[in-house]
Amino acid sequence: EEACAAPLGDAVRDEDLRVRAAALDALGRLGDPRRAVDDAATRDADVIIRVRATGWLGALGRAASLALVLADSEADARRKAAAELAALFRRGDVSVEAAQRAQLRSALSVRLGDAERSVRADAAKALDALDGR
Repeated sequence: EEACAAPLGDAVRDEDLRVRAAALDALGRLGDPRRAVDDAATRDADVIIRVRATGWLGALGRAASLALVLADSEADARRKAAAELAALFRRGDVSVEAAQRAQLRSALSVRLGDAERSVRADAAKALDALDGR
């Protein structure tokens, strides 16, 4: 798996959107040992790739990286991050320490004032799930 991760990590930075998307999916299935999905979710120029990578962050249980995506310039990415956090907390797939819980609560609370209604709604769901409601 590790041997596959290096070339896939390179492919995540390919200029072709389809190549990047396929590489993300392969890395996600491998568990993304080099954390290239995290970088794509926060740094790719295309929102389609950032949203796809954000879905993998949720599947991989990476709450801290999802919190970073909450600050994305595009509402689609912010909404996906909030929705993935809500799902992650509901499934109980992540252990959140007190300090990280406070950071997540803060990042989600900011999104309660988002210009996009769907982002606000998913942030509220994530906060409820974080609090076990």
